[in-house]
Amino acid sequence: FRNTKIGSFSKLQLPALQEAKGLAINCSKLRTVNIDLPAAKNLQAAFANCPELKDFTLNTLSTYNSNINITNIITGSSSLVNVNMNFYSAIVDVTGLINNLPKLETLTLQAKNATGTWPVTNCDKLKKVDINVGTIAPNNAFEGHSNLEDATILTVSTATRNLFKNCSNLKTLWCKI
Repeated sequence: FRNTKIGSFSKLQLPALQEAKGLAINCSKLRTVNIDLPAAKNLQAAFANCPELKDFTLNTLSTYNSNINITNIITGSSSLVNVNMNFYSAIVDVTGLINNLPKLETLTLQAKNATGTWPVTNCDKLKKVDINVGTIAPNNAFEGHSNLEDATILTVSTATRNLFKNCSNLKTLWCKI
């Protein structure tokens, strides 16, 4: 699919695909991805540099404690508005996973066996977050996110200071730390 002008993957299922490195990299017209990759082991840059990508849903359904490489999976896809990633019990390094997405409004990230550092940085338009990862949220992780209205944060391994400081529109907060 590399460098194609495809408009969307709508509930694409690739049950046996393990190597998806660069699967749809540089697809300039790709707007929607809804994909199940139950056997995936390498998703490095799979959907990177897709400038029109707005909605992204990925389910890995991988077996317990399997390692998946997700380095730069959506890097450079700066038009993303909605991201939903479910890695179930797979081991993934979430460092920098959701970074510099200036239009991102909704984020759901389920990665119970996540490693690395906090995955969300420089996403100031966030309105809704639902994050279940095993990493430490840094102090001031969402400070000043004035658009944030709804937050669910689970399994953050350490309580942090000022997690939602100056989130003036926050209406709903559910935290389990």
